[in-house]
Amino acid sequence: MSRFPTSRSTGDLEASFRVNVDKFVAALRKAGASVVISATKRPAERAYLMRQSWDISKGAVKPKDVPPRQGVAIEWDHGNDKASVDAAKAMLEGYGLAYRP
Repeated sequence: MSRFPTSRSTGDLEASFRVNVDKFVAALRKAGASVVISATKRPAERAYLMRQSWDISKGAVKPKDVPPRQGVAIEWDHGNDKASVDAAKAMLEGYGLAYRP
């Protein structure tokens, strides 16, 4: 899961959006909230891995039908559905996903 890391910095956001996010976070903290930013900008490759592993593990797509993505070397189809789904579930756990990305 260390490949294609997600940014946690508001500094990686588009400038005008970043200003609004920083103001919002500051207001929350001023009001006593504890703010933890888990992700601000996710590389497209990471989003692809997260989405496809979710869809395979939930039976929304067959591993053999997942389209390839340039720059992401992964074999979704492990030769049988159980092995493929098990691998996708392991990826979900690694990413800590609770909802479809």
